[in-house]
Amino acid sequence: MDETPPHHPDVFTYIHAQSWLSDTFAALQAVDGSITHRSFSQRCGYKSSGGIALIISGKRRLTPKGARRIAKAVGLEADELQHLSLMVAFDHASDFKERSKLLQKMKASRRFAEVWRDTITSYEFYGEWYLPVLREMVSLPDFQEDPKWIAARIHGKLPPRAAAEGLAQLISLGYLERGEDGRLRQTRPIIATDSEVRSDLLKRHQRDMMALAAEALDTQARDERDMRVMTVAISRSQADRIKARLTLLQKELMEIVAEDEPIEQVYQLNTQWFALTNPIGEPSGQEDP
Repeated sequence: MDETPPHHPDVFTYIHAQSWLSDTFAALQAVDGSITHRSFSQRCGYKSSGGIALIISGKRRLTPKGARRIAKAVGLEADELQHLSLMVAFDHASDFKERSKLLQKMKASRRFAEVWRDTITSYEFYGEWYLPVLREMVSLPDFQEDPKWIAARIHGKLPPRAAAEGLAQLISLGYLERGEDGRLRQTRPIIATDSEVRSDLLKRHQRDMMALAAEALDTQARDERDMRVMTVAISRSQADRIKARLTLLQKELMEIVAEDEPIEQVYQLNTQWFALTNPIGEPSGQEDP
């Protein structure tokens, strides 16, 4: 029987099955250059010769049955297969609470917990749009730890129960703590993400905030918001320079936020910079790999 040597990355250092499979295929190919997506798909028992390629490219998600096939093909141990199965479930989960439970199960692995400690915290923090908002709200001078008060203050967009659960979660994650007076307070003054956001949950948070910005166009007065758009035809070099300036601008804005002034409201800043056309010479509809 054709066997595959155990040349695969440590599954416990991954949180997404697709990423692990992509790196695993690359590792196998590095050992045996004759391995192709087609041959590996066949080895894993896929009827379609492009099964593995579709998963690696993100066009198809790995299924529990597929995970078992791949685990057998690359020689995963039982505990490794269990973690891979959790990753598959995580990638298929659409509910935040379900993803949170799966993350807790994955954290049972010491290697996973060590590698993903900060990322897990960030995943949970940005998993719901209102958690960063609640964290900032505790700095308001008139803040009340009353779910109904909080719900009313966020324009009625958050159910009181979610507000209460959100505060409890922020305390559990270490973003909030109780002071000597018993009032909630932030454990750190500022939280900022990396300049290039890559995780799915952070992207989801960005989409949530962009949706709120769209709503604000109709629900907030002009003196409470500032929306600007600009469509331009420029070179790739100019586009890169503008992106760099936006990164610098965010750092400068965070310096203003850090200034010692009375806190009165919670605001949201979104910046978007994206291409509306394909680069010269690139076929229509082609995406970056």
